[in-house]
Amino acid sequence: MKALIIFIFVLSYSNFNFTPNEGLFSQEKKLAFPGAEGFGKYATGGRGGMIYIVSNLNDSGLGSLRWALESKGPRTVIFEVSGNIELKSRLQIRNGDLTIAGQTAPGDGITLKNYPLRVLNTNNVIIRFLRSRLGDLYVDDPISSTLNVDAFEIFNSSNVIIDHCSFSWGTDEVASIATGLDITIQNSIISEALGNYNPLGSLNYGDRLSYYQNLYIHNLIRNPSISSLSGSGLHDIRNIVVYNYGFRAIDNAPNCKVNVYNSYFKPGPATLAHKEASSISKKFLNPTMLDGNSETYGKFYLEGNFMPTVDLLKDQWLGVRLENGTNQKLYLENCKNTDGNGILVPFEIPIGLYSKNLKAQEAYEEVLANVGASLVRDNVDKRLINELKTGTITFKGSNSGLLGIIDSQKDVGGWPQLKSFPAPKDTDKDGMPDEWEIAKGLNPERRDDRFYDLDPVYTNLEVYLNSLVEHIIK
Repeated sequence: MKALIIFIFVLSYSNFNFTPNEGLFSQEKKLAFPGAEGFGKYATGGRGGMIYIVSNLNDSGLGSLRWALESKGPRTVIFEVSGNIELKSRLQIRNGDLTIAGQTAPGDGITLKNYPLRVLNTNNVIIRFLRSRLGDLYVDDPISSTLNVDAFEIFNSSNVIIDHCSFSWGTDEVASIATGLDITIQNSIISEALGNYNPLGSLNYGDRLSYYQNLYIHNLIRNPSISSLSGSGLHDIRNIVVYNYGFRAIDNAPNCKVNVYNSYFKPGPATLAHKEASSISKKFLNPTMLDGNSETYGKFYLEGNFMPTVDLLKDQWLGVRLENGTNQKLYLENCKNTDGNGILVPFEIPIGLYSKNLKAQEAYEEVLANVGASLVRDNVDKRLINELKTGTITFKGSNSGLLGIIDSQKDVGGWPQLKSFPAPKDTDKDGMPDEWEIAKGLNPERRDDRFYDLDPVYTNLEVYLNSLVEHIIK
């Protein structure tokens, strides 16, 4: 199914009117929010637009998340409730210039269940502090099956940044970019792809894609998987953590240009139980070729990556495994990105693309502390973080028996119940609580969310939204 969908998008890829960041990465451009990194860092989302308040957990109708996402024009989505939204069909973002501020949910936050969230044929989207946990309840639905579906997907879109989100229980991959340009997925958890279907982490096609400080945990392969529709897509991976991959960590990448910096790869029980454990437990990168053509191997630059099972400080390429079976040494050399003098060099990225680049061990600690929808972690993420920290697993596949790689969300107890608390009073419905406005010298009876009274870079509303998570965004 995924291959067919991607093929359809390939046909339209060159005709789709992407809106890349003009004057890309100019120092004068405003960050999407403090802590935004990578190729998607300058998305403006709904800045200066309307406020849509999600006041219920219904699938559709006035006050629902679907109602807010299907609206048009620049807009910011604020939540007055927390809890699980039981979707009855795919939830699609077709109209860009959108910010989803999941950090505003009063209580344990928002989780989408049953059907995926998709960013489709649009641009300029910011999504923060949201969970999408698909599950397998509707894989056999005759009208709208969720077989071979991701929990979160980006199709044919540009200028998107995903920050501090938690994705799990996909029946194909968990979270993927089918076709994309200038996109960042950062500080997010991609976990527990369901083994009854396809226990795959993340499959990504596009150009100028950033993967920054994410956790990929309990997925068999594709942690993440890299590809390109244009023939030479640039993918920049740094400070990610991968734990308990069943067979492969990073893989694929034919015809791609890939930087992998300062990332931490930790084999787990599923890795060590594999029949090829002696090899795969020491490898973090598995390049593959197309149709047996060795000329299609991607090019890579590797620096500062860490595995506890092999001394990568001695040679980063000790962590690379080709599966072609012949001419290993020759093909491995061809995968290295070098200059005219044969010196290993990184693929060039714009100056200022990242504000920081931690060492692998530092990134590991940062992920433990803050990755995912971490304003309030639900029980799923709490368990995953503890398993990463302790090098353990709690559950195994009910059918496969694979350690940590589950077959259904039922194996781990399903979706946690989430608490909701009363939203703070907001008289003028501008997304900023009265108490906060008064403390900042604003008028709680005037809709002044679009103004720049408090900051020359961000609107008053954005200042409030950013303040909710400033203790997490260091």
